Amino acid sequence: MAGLLARERRKVKRKSISLSVRVKVPLPEGGSATLVARANIVNISRSGVGVRIHSLKKEHAPLLVKEMRRCILSFDLPALKEPVVLQGDIVWTDVNVKDSLASAYLGVQLDPAVQEGILYLEQFLKSIGENSTA
Repeated sequence: MAGLLARERRKVKRKSISLSVRVKVPLPEGGSATLVARANIVNISRSGVGVRIHSLKKEHAPLLVKEMRRCILSFDLPALKEPVVLQGDIVWTDVNVKDSLASAYLGVQLDPAVQEGILYLEQFLKSIGENSTA
C-alpha cells in the first residue's frame, strides 16, 4: 500500500524499461556490512528509479523496510565503457517473503548531487525519447 501511495505522488513520469543493475545498500546494524544484490531497473526518470530485486535472503528483507536507506546503483548503458553509478534514497519498498527467499520492489529517489551519473542518465533518457526535466 505504501508503495502504491508513493508511486501516485511522483512528480515526473517514469519510463518503463528493463536494465540489469547492481544495488548496494549499507547496513548500519552490521558495522561495515553492505547488502549487494543483482536486480533490474523496471522504470526510470531523471529523479528516480523503480528496482526489482528478484532474489534476496529472507533475513535481509526486514533491513530494507526498517528505515529509509541510502543506496548505490551501478548499471551499464549503451555506448559507455564504464558503468553509470547513481546514489539515492530508498523511499518505498514492497517486499514479498516466501520460504527462505524474498523479492522486493524499491522506489529510489536519486541524489542530483551525483552529477556525472545524472548527466549520463539524462543523455540516455533523451536518446530513448524521454523528457528528462525534473
